[in-house]
Amino acid sequence: MAKVKLVAAGDVLLHSRVYDKCETIDGGYDFSPQMEHAKTLLEEGDLTIVNLESIVAGKEFGLSSYPKFNNPIEVAKTLKDYGTDIVSIANNHAYDHGEEGLIKSIENLRSINLPYVGAHLSEEDRDTYRIIEKNGLRVGFLSFTRKFRAFRKMDKDKSYLINIFEEENAIPVRQKIQKLADSGEVDIVVVALHFGKNIPLSNFCTKGDCS
Repeated sequence: MAKVKLVAAGDVLLHSRVYDKCETIDGGYDFSPQMEHAKTLLEEGDLTIVNLESIVAGKEFGLSSYPKFNNPIEVAKTLKDYGTDIVSIANNHAYDHGEEGLIKSIENLRSINLPYVGAHLSEEDRDTYRIIEKNGLRVGFLSFTRKFRAFRKMDKDKSYLINIFEEENAIPVRQKIQKLADSGEVDIVVVALHFGKNIPLSNFCTKGDCS
């Protein structure tokens, strides 16, 4: 029987007191010494997903710390170099710098070829399944975040920007999970959920199966 070992980690979100100490002479950032201890964990599995909680719009966009974060792109580069296969970017900080910051962050992730899930540049991007084949198994990834107050400023016509779920109604999320599971394109579905209080797992189970 084919098997795949999944490693899930997070939340990766750096305050200025951390990234300031990692600035290099040439104005870049080197996080490898600080993240060295995480390397073994990230490389331990066959597939690794990390919740990248800060956008990585980078220094040119304007780095920022609490309460609205923007981290250097080098954070994401280090995650990739240390074995991360895909990052989940649907979380309460995804819209800290609005649409412009989110789009720049996604463009930066694309520039370093680090797959992402949960927030998107377009409807087409949202509707493109994130599937990674490993050990003969096709693993599909989905990511959702609970609706937070910061999202109220989002353009209603651009709901594709972030995968958001309402705690009172998990049916749309269940349907999306089921659609991917029934697509014939995957053998396993991995779902990353970001929320601030306990929500019964049974709300998201499909066909009564929570295994």
